[in-house]
Amino acid sequence: MDPNTARQVLRIFPDAPLTADLVEGAFAAESWARLPSRYADPAQREQAEAWATTLAAARIALLAELPSAASGPIAAPVAAHRTRGLGAWAITGIVAGALVLVAFLAVASIGAAWLASSTAESVQQGQEGQQEQGEDVSVERYEPDETLYEFAAALELYGDGRYDELCGAEYASGCWQNALFTEDDCSSLEVVIDFSNDEDAWEGETEGILEFEQVAAGEALPVVYGDDDYDYGWVSEVRCLDGGGGRA
Repeated sequence: MDPNTARQVLRIFPDAPLTADLVEGAFAAESWARLPSRYADPAQREQAEAWATTLAAARIALLAELPSAASGPIAAPVAAHRTRGLGAWAITGIVAGALVLVAFLAVASIGAAWLASSTAESVQQGQEGQQEQGEDVSVERYEPDETLYEFAAALELYGDGRYDELCGAEYASGCWQNALFTEDDCSSLEVVIDFSNDEDAWEGETEGILEFEQVAAGEALPVVYGDDDYDYGWVSEVRCLDGGGGRA
């Protein structure tokens, strides 16, 4: 794919200075908006899967245009919202209200020790900067217009262990710790969890269902889950079984 077409696909202005963060942010936002698992209709889901392939091709084309791209292969984007045990600040940021998944370029000519050292330093600097601005670096939040759940709800991801007591002892690898903030009350809420060992998967290899009763709008609803057989887990859908409150 040529760079001009790639910019159109990822909705990046033709005159915007190209950076890795810009590309990854645009790719993450577009991918999340057209996540195939959000479509119940098979035909629509197939179209979303095809578009996901186009988005990936556009991402690769633009990253290849960066000066550092010639030094080594392009790493796949990290699905930070699916990663267990890491604080959101360690691998992600938010730019202009969109999801930004920060991917590091694997540079073949640079030693692994240097890469690890540079990564740790960058993470530390980013954390200190957020702390100076009064931000909670252990929390990452996505608003309802970003999550696009069937039953409108914001999602917060926690890396500070605040819900450790809700993680069952049977999960040796720990749990994913989140909270939902629904826009409306719901007497019976269903939360769908997807699990996968593929960080680039659009759909889980298996799924689980969590059910909650008497959910109050705007209040934090802890959503804690684990599965030692999978490296990635995420809240893929939220439904209110009351028969109302869904998106138009």
